[in-house]
Amino acid sequence: MKKKLNCVMLIDDDEANNFLNKRIIDKMDFTEHIEVANNGLQAMELLNKGIKMELCLPRLIFLDLNMPIMDGWEFLEEFHKLSYSLRKMIKVIVLTTSLNPDDRSKAESLTEIIGYLNKPLRGIFIEPLLKEHFNMF
Repeated sequence: MKKKLNCVMLIDDDEANNFLNKRIIDKMDFTEHIEVANNGLQAMELLNKGIKMELCLPRLIFLDLNMPIMDGWEFLEEFHKLSYSLRKMIKVIVLTTSLNPDDRSKAESLTEIIGYLNKPLRGIFIEPLLKEHFNMF
């Protein structure tokens, strides 16, 4: 039986990107469930609901940086308020259109961020990260 993550979360305000990213993730077949949030606030609400109700928590988050309501950096600030043991379980891949080198440097300085990828999402770039951090493929 193939090893899979029980849940992955996409955080992006672009519905077309979410649709395409879900298709890529489905095709790669490395998760049982994909949760989608349209901004950081909605993602935090889903995480907190999952914690309280002991629902499926994502092991991997694909995070856009530029979103309305709560952007990726604000999400990460709130994420850091979660317990260390929970944060340690969840890995984050920044998935963005930002070409700003400061964004990349800032992302690479955070321990929970395991990758910084430019859109569009491509399996060739996800596979090595899954292999390294989740012992998959």
